[in-house]
Amino acid sequence: MNKRSLAVLAFAALFFAASSKLHGQALPTASAAGILQAGGGVSNAQGDEFTNRLTGLTGYATFDFRRHIGAEIDIHVLNLVTPFNFVENTYLGGARYVWHRGRFTPYIKVLGGIGQTYVKQPSSTYVQGTPSTQAAVAGGAGLDIMLPHHINVRAIDYEYQVWPGYGTQGLSPSMLTCGVAYRFR
Repeated sequence: MNKRSLAVLAFAALFFAASSKLHGQALPTASAAGILQAGGGVSNAQGDEFTNRLTGLTGYATFDFRRHIGAEIDIHVLNLVTPFNFVENTYLGGARYVWHRGRFTPYIKVLGGIGQTYVKQPSSTYVQGTPSTQAAVAGGAGLDIMLPHHINVRAIDYEYQVWPGYGTQGLSPSMLTCGVAYRFR
């Protein structure tokens, strides 16, 4: 083999080795399964039943499986501060559309599931009874902020819920939530 053929062969081997390394570095970001976060927070809701607001705890999980498309599950248990001991809980899941802008992730969501009401303790206005469970749907929007060490702060989350089967006119609470989540990658 002459020197010129050896130089061409060495250059070709170097070129293919470098291109395979460059391709190998790009694969992990292209093959990521998605972004999962799970957390909790405090919710405050204005229901239709009372002028006083309800306050309770929320657990949530999101999974963004595409750059802008994801899913969310919310559990709201509004039983910490309740006028007349009237409790509203919701168990919702659905789709969300997200925009990743540096550390900020604004999103919108559409959820469906069930809503439940009950009275914790009897009062002069309400008697303790069997929980009422109804279908519920919700639309909402919010903002998550990424912090170091896989922490996400849910700066604000707003939901407008509709429980069409509740009573004669339905129930439509609006809810604000703030919280903190751990981001799995």
